[in-house]
Amino acid sequence: MVDVLLSRSTSTEVRFTTEVIWQTNWKGVCYLAAGFGEQEQKTKCRSYQGGMKRVVLVLTALFSLFFICNAIVAIPFHYSLAIYVGGTLTFIFLFYPARAASPRSLPSAFDLGCILLTLIPTIYFVASYEELLLRAGHIKTEEVIFGLMLTIASLEACRRVIGWILPVLAMLFFAYDIIGPYLPGVISHSGFPLERIIGTIYGNTGVYGVVARTYAVYVLIFILFGAFLERSGAGKAFTNLALALLGRSRGGAAKASVVSSGLAGMVLGSGAANISITGTFTIPLMKKTGFPGHVAGAVETVSSIGGHLMPPVMGAVAFLMASFTGIPYTYIALMSAAPAVLLYVAIYASVHFYSKKNPEIRALEKGSVPSVATTLKKDSIYLLPIVALVAALAGGFSPFRAAVLGMIVSVVVAFFRRETRFSLNDFIHTLSKGAVDSLMVGATAGVMGILLAALLLPGAPLLFSSWVVHFAGGNLLIALILVIIACYILGMGMTVTAAYILISIVAVAPLIEMGVPLFTAHLILIWFSQYSSFSPPFCLGAFVAAGIAGSDPMKTGWRSVILGKPYYIIPFLMVYTPLLGLDGITISTIIQWISCGIGLVVTSAIFERYFYRVLKWWEITALSGAAGLLFMPSHNTDAIGILILLMILIPQYLQAAKKVKIAS
Repeated sequence: MVDVLLSRSTSTEVRFTTEVIWQTNWKGVCYLAAGFGEQEQKTKCRSYQGGMKRVVLVLTALFSLFFICNAIVAIPFHYSLAIYVGGTLTFIFLFYPARAASPRSLPSAFDLGCILLTLIPTIYFVASYEELLLRAGHIKTEEVIFGLMLTIASLEACRRVIGWILPVLAMLFFAYDIIGPYLPGVISHSGFPLERIIGTIYGNTGVYGVVARTYAVYVLIFILFGAFLERSGAGKAFTNLALALLGRSRGGAAKASVVSSGLAGMVLGSGAANISITGTFTIPLMKKTGFPGHVAGAVETVSSIGGHLMPPVMGAVAFLMASFTGIPYTYIALMSAAPAVLLYVAIYASVHFYSKKNPEIRALEKGSVPSVATTLKKDSIYLLPIVALVAALAGGFSPFRAAVLGMIVSVVVAFFRRETRFSLNDFIHTLSKGAVDSLMVGATAGVMGILLAALLLPGAPLLFSSWVVHFAGGNLLIALILVIIACYILGMGMTVTAAYILISIVAVAPLIEMGVPLFTAHLILIWFSQYSSFSPPFCLGAFVAAGIAGSDPMKTGWRSVILGKPYYIIPFLMVYTPLLGLDGITISTIIQWISCGIGLVVTSAIFERYFYRVLKWWEITALSGAAGLLFMPSHNTDAIGILILLMILIPQYLQAAKKVKIAS
């Protein structure tokens, strides 16, 4: 169905074709995950040919296969960790050139040097692992040398993939550990010798620490699951189903974008990948039905970024939260469901009110959208991998083994249709694609380990915590605002994962000190970490969507901020109301979900200045009061809020119904 709809459009944006997104050839695939088009892939990423192409293809496929086997039969921990770190850095140096003038068909001498800087310390780590554990704290000269080599390799790999910001930040904190005695006031400390800093980095606290372990055990497996799901045709099935359900309504293309992005986000757990998969179809359709390019891009941006928050797969941050807190991942996913659903309710409401307010917005052509029954008959089989994943998680499977089961079901499901059936070549290419897709996340593993080690040595998290408590003066609201500002600043130019890791190190403690439960503190930080993905100036998601829409990235970003208001509101509801149901799901919890949902819909109407008609200033004021009352954790305020809402909306509804009757 999507292919038919796209073929009817004459817009040049459609030339960013399904072939680019759905290809399983690994050529240039490292930028597919980030949503770049074919031309950008050619300029940003290496494209190998001939024998070198086959070598890299096999190596990346074997890398993925190793970790699938590791999920089924546990391989000694230090082997899998070393292979993940060493393999990820090596592949980054193979795929990502050091600079624009670097050769594109073969790795340069500098790349080979970086690979040596990676592999020598990795081999030593594996060979000497037990000895390193036995003499923890006593650091040999060769370990300092190998630690420096791995530090340089990690910084360079991160720079190539996501830019300078994170490596520079790591180097600043590295320097902070050394020059601490020379700094003034409260930021000073006694300082640490270079050997101790490097020894910490080259160990279980640094590069081989919790971040790399989480990426190796959980994140890579779910990225591979996403690659198999994409190859099997599930992404198209999500979009087809959403269009069948909503395409005939006014603004249906945008509503389908919200729903399909939410469905895809349930299993992809990646905002940029979600944009590149669903947005390539839905953004041209939105523009075709009257949406301005920047609005279409914003709808896709805020809908796709929600994939980080939508269970059952919530992206790398949820697995990191489980590692940091010891809370089971299945519990995190379950308790995150209500806020995530409310997020999509609010975005959908905004799209609905925007479509109603603007008469140029149309529905999709009647003949181009098949029935729901036809779509379900054709595509429902592709939803089975998700059903299998959820069932496995509910049945007590570990997340990584549930993901492997999902991959197996994806391959089986794809067998029932000729065009999606896996050949051996397809299987190898999909394994390779998953490995290279993981480099966008994996590039941060080493640097985040360096950053963690550099922060923890002088006790920087405690220092930041004391600052927050001091400036907040015991006021939780002020503390939350300070943390939001810190999240936004620290998240500039970083991935969502890196932003969450960094802010969770320094911000969880002060929030807990002010009475926020551990689970809630971490979950709201995951939400806060999303801001830099769609908020200018460093709005990667908006840039990706703007590239597909052919719109101005900054204009797309600012529209995303307006449309993404629930990202700011819902975390406060988690803190100040029983929205999460941490004490158990009761009738009061369900009522809170409903009242908050209504409040978010009303808030969407306020921002769009439309409900059944354009809102007047006094109606906006009254509705703002009603929304505020609905957000409060009290049945009395809910009742008053509903009463105000009905007093405003019933006359509007009757007036609108009368106009429709006269027109007919």
